[in-house]
Amino acid sequence: MDSDWVNAGGTVLAALIAGAALSFAKRAADASRKAADASRELARREADRDAAREDERRREQAIQVAAWLPDDVDSADGVAEVANVWVNNASPSPVYNVLVEVWCRDEGVEGGFRCLGDTSGGRGFRELVPPGGRSFAVAIEASGGRGLRAAVSFRDVNERHWRRDLAGRLVAVAQD
Repeated sequence: MDSDWVNAGGTVLAALIAGAALSFAKRAADASRKAADASRELARREADRDAAREDERRREQAIQVAAWLPDDVDSADGVAEVANVWVNNASPSPVYNVLVEVWCRDEGVEGGFRCLGDTSGGRGFRELVPPGGRSFAVAIEASGGRGLRAAVSFRDVNERHWRRDLAGRLVAVAQD
């Protein structure tokens, strides 16, 4: 009978050891899973940071280019006017294929503005704008000079195309 107790005690002890081993294995698996999740999160954050740095590097020249209209618009003959659109290139390198567009407020169209280039001119083009500010004389329809805004599109020295819209937002433009 003593041998039955010894066998039973050994079985219980073996079961306890097996249970402890299972518990330890589960904890180790959980810790390993948490470490892997943390490693993936760190890799994702580093990739996001690298992408943000690359985006900043790509935009480095483009963010230094802007266009606007001064408050005055010159009337040439009562039918057409001339808007002097200022393009400022504050970068140390030229920008290319610079297209400025003059837009006027028009509540009758979606977005509240229409490009004057759709009717009579309203656009100016320069192959190159060197560093510094440049004025473009752009013929526009008679509008009294009210509610005018400028947009500018250009190519940077790295062959990337950009557009600064009427609200001043800089957007990369895909080229076909």
